[in-house]
Amino acid sequence: MPAKPFTVLFVCSGNTCRSPMAQGLLRRMLGPGQEIRVWSAGLSAVAGQPASDNALQAMREESVDLSGHRSLPLTLEMVRQADLVLTMSVRHKQAVLEMAPEFHDRIFTLREFAEEAQEQSEQVEKQPGEPRQRRLPGLDIMDPFGQSLAVYRRTAQEIKELLERTLPRIRQLAAGESRQEAPPRVESRSTKEPDGPAPPQQGTR
Repeated sequence: MPAKPFTVLFVCSGNTCRSPMAQGLLRRMLGPGQEIRVWSAGLSAVAGQPASDNALQAMREESVDLSGHRSLPLTLEMVRQADLVLTMSVRHKQAVLEMAPEFHDRIFTLREFAEEAQEQSEQVEKQPGEPRQRRLPGLDIMDPFGQSLAVYRRTAQEIKELLERTLPRIRQLAAGESRQEAPPRVESRSTKEPDGPAPPQQGTR
């Protein structure tokens, strides 16, 4: 039987904005012939919804076609089949961890995975006890839902830059160089966000 392809799963809320943009951008970066499967899903998604108009336009400008995208609600089976789950926010990560705590070693926010991957590639030497200098101010990707095309463009650029950091590590994992190990972990952080109440379950993407 052929080997199961390495699978990356992006997760956001409604699977019509951030996660499909991440899916489309990573597929474009990987190019044809890659043995890497890329999915996306939403924690509060309604099945069968197209990508938002501004997501479609922002991706057209990146030579990514999302016209065939249809939203998928996240399921436990999707998490089981994924080798790497990258969420758009800390709240998304926590929700996936609550759904599938046994897969905690493959679930990250995109930002934390990107920073760890970059640190590994740079092979920064630190003295014992020296604290890690984090370059990223937060772990969430800007939510553009309901906002202007300019905001979608900024979100798309944010995702693109983070994916460029993660791409070598994803290729390495997919090639089997670290398949027997958990994906790289980052230092523990509080999963509570200080900047206001949780968003409603419906109406955000």
